Amino acid sequence: MLERPHYIKKITPYVDKPLVKILTGIRRCGKSSILQMLRDKLAGGKASPATVLHINFELLDYLHLDSAAKLTAHLKQTLSPQTRYILFDEIQNVAGWELVVNGLHAADKYDIYITGSNSSLLSGELATRIAGRYLSFHIAPLTFSEHLLFQQKLRATGTATDLPAEFERYLQLGGFPVVPVTGVAAEQGDKIITDIYHSIILRDLVERKKIRNTDQLNRVVRFVLGNLGNTFSAKSIADYLKSQNRKIDIETIYSYLNALEEAFVLSRVHRYDIKGKEVLKTFEKFYVADHSLVNAVLGRSSAHISGFLENIVYHELIQRGYEVHLGKLADAEIDFVATRGTEKKYIQVAYKLDAAKTVEREFAPLAKITDGEKLVLTLEKNFASPDNTISHHNLTNWLTEGKN
Repeated sequence: MLERPHYIKKITPYVDKPLVKILTGIRRCGKSSILQMLRDKLAGGKASPATVLHINFELLDYLHLDSAAKLTAHLKQTLSPQTRYILFDEIQNVAGWELVVNGLHAADKYDIYITGSNSSLLSGELATRIAGRYLSFHIAPLTFSEHLLFQQKLRATGTATDLPAEFERYLQLGGFPVVPVTGVAAEQGDKIITDIYHSIILRDLVERKKIRNTDQLNRVVRFVLGNLGNTFSAKSIADYLKSQNRKIDIETIYSYLNALEEAFVLSRVHRYDIKGKEVLKTFEKFYVADHSLVNAVLGRSSAHISGFLENIVYHELIQRGYEVHLGKLADAEIDFVATRGTEKKYIQVAYKLDAAKTVEREFAPLAKITDGEKLVLTLEKNFASPDNTISHHNLTNWLTEGKN
C-alpha cells in the first residue's frame, strides 16, 4: 500500500477534533487505502490498536450489517471503553447509517471517519442532523505527480525519471491506483477499468437510482465521454440520440447526468462570462473522474488526446485548491478560469502549437485579458510566446514542478 501524502496531510490536522470526517470519491480511487493509512497512523502512533474500530462494509464479514438496527446491535457488542476512533468504510451500504453516525457523534467520545462512493452522503440526513459538525474530503484518482510517486516506489530504482515516457504511460493507464499497483500492461489495465465502470453503473446508478433502461444510460455516458472538453447541452445529447433512432426526453438526460455526478463519475464545470463577471448556466463542460474510463468505454484513439489533457489539468487545478470555471469572452473560449482566494489564472491547454491558426486560437483570447496570470500549456518543450504577458509551459513540467 503506497501512501498518498497529499490527503493524509489534509486530514491529520483534524484528528481528535469533534467533527465527523467524510472521505468521498469514485469507486476504487483509493478511499479505503487512505482510511487504512489513517488507521495505521492512529494505531501505531499515540493511539493503541485497542482504541481503533475499523469496519469495511464491503468485506464478507460485515455484509450482513446492512441496516441501522443491525449495525447498532453489532456496535453494542463490539465497542469497548477503550474505543476512541471509529472508521466506517463504504458506509452507504448500510440503510439508515445516518442515524448510527449521528448517535455516535452525539455520545461525544468518538472520533469518527467514514467513506462513501456517492455524494448523497453529504445531502441526506447526516448533513441536516449535524450541519457544521462534519468535514468532507474529496478523494480523486492519481494525479500525474502521484503517478510518478507510485512508479518510483514500485520500481525502487535510482534511475532518473523520463517525464515524457511516464506521461505517456499515465495517458495509457490513467490514475486508478489499482492499475499501477498490480503492474499490468495497458490492455489488462483497460479490463480493470472496464470492470470498475460496470460496477459503478450497476451498483451506484442502476440499483440505487432504479434505472431500467441501462442501454439508454450507457449511450448518454458514451456521448459525454466522446465529447470530453467540449461544451454541450442536454438537448445536444437528445438530438444526437434521436439521429441514432433512440428517443429520450431531456429530463431523463438531466437525471442521468445528475446521477453520474453523484457517483463522482463526472464533474460539471460552468462557464464564466469574463466581461460580465457572472457564472452562466448553459452549455457546461463535463470532465470525467479519470481519463482511463474513456479508453475503457470508447476504446483507444488519438482523437481523445486533447480532451485527456484538459481533463488532467482540470483535476490538477482542483487538487491544488482552485475553484474552476470555463472562460467566455465574447465569441472566444478560455479553457480554465482558476481562482484561489485573490489569485486568478487563465489557462489554455493544447496538444501542440504546430499551426498558425492553433497559436491564434490559444493566445488571442488571453491577450484580451488584463488581470491575473495567463498561461498556455502544451506537450511541447519550448515555444516562444508571441505575447510577453502570456507564458508557455510544458505540461508535464507544470504538473510536476508546481508551475501554476
